[in-house]
Amino acid sequence: MLRSYMDESGSFGDPEIAAVSIGGVVLSTESSGAFEKEWKAILEEQNISWLHMKDFAHSQGEFKNWKGDKRRRDKFMGELMDVMYRHIEGYLAATMYIHHFNALTDEQKSRIGDNPYYPCFMACVISSAECARRLTPEDKIDIYFADAPGFKGKAHNFWMRCKSQHAPEDIRNRLGSIALDVSPKVVLPLQAADLIAYEVNNHLTKMYRTKEWPSERWPFSQVKKKMLLIEVFDKKTLKERFGF
Repeated sequence: MLRSYMDESGSFGDPEIAAVSIGGVVLSTESSGAFEKEWKAILEEQNISWLHMKDFAHSQGEFKNWKGDKRRRDKFMGELMDVMYRHIEGYLAATMYIHHFNALTDEQKSRIGDNPYYPCFMACVISSAECARRLTPEDKIDIYFADAPGFKGKAHNFWMRCKSQHAPEDIRNRLGSIALDVSPKVVLPLQAADLIAYEVNNHLTKMYRTKEWPSERWPFSQVKKKMLLIEVFDKKTLKERFGF
């Protein structure tokens, strides 16, 4: 049995944000226990309760005393990425640029939940099933999404759309159960999902602003060593998914 853990990055409504993303990691039930044990040991060694990438990247919260300590930061991230490489089967992500969302009509926005997160969520659900199809002959995949206030209701509607008419039958048949209110502090693979969401959103935001493929942060380059499915919502993708 496989599990997909997802989290989001980017605050929709923040004028400084160019894109929002959802990232995810896929683990087998057999590897989940070892992942959590090793991940927790790294956090405890550094006296950190949980990894929140925004806090880590900006040296705030529990990481406020890490600013300028490149050696400590690199060691910490390197150890976490090593755990991810050894236990995670694949990565997935979906991104929507805010300007593409803002270009939609009110009716079109309503159809995708009035928020760019929902099509990203839907795409990651489908990618999760695609991972299951690639990795195992018959297994279904259960999905766990980090608790986000106000997200659960509409997300469940999009989940049901994926389970019904909005995905091919071989994809629908791979979808198991879903939990939409899971704490990353309790379910540790969600912290790895947050890392994926942050790195993908950071990279694609730079690409949008510079209009060229940017230099890769080290974690993003490591993620590419495993199966990585990324969907970027632009005019073409929105037409393919929703007929806009």
